[in-house]
Amino acid sequence: MMVHYRLLCVVPFLTIWTAGYLTSDARGLLAGWETKGQIYYTSIGIEGELASAGEVHVSDRGRYPVALRSDAGVTLVSWKDGTQLRWQRFDVQERRVGEGGSAKCRTSDRLSGVVTKSGEFILFP
Repeated sequence: MMVHYRLLCVVPFLTIWTAGYLTSDARGLLAGWETKGQIYYTSIGIEGELASAGEVHVSDRGRYPVALRSDAGVTLVSWKDGTQLRWQRFDVQERRVGEGGSAKCRTSDRLSGVVTKSGEFILFP
């Protein structure tokens, strides 16, 4: 069963807004977040251990990140940059796959996404 969590945190005494998206699967949690307008993700194992080498920097600019992982271990991180939807794939070793992509959207609102049983990513801008 896949469970999605949306987080909005404000760090006291700082003007840093962080928004995030957690997805659970058989491997544990996959977290995507924004800090100071930059996009990151990491993987957390079932026992709570950091399964990644650390936070993975995805983009210097963006909002509303969504991190999804297929059963094959491919990760897709997507985010909004104004009215532009952007995405980047990563392999099992957290290396970028290709140049990423983008598509124009009607709004700059939050996005969502799912992974199909066949391993395809579907984004809802």
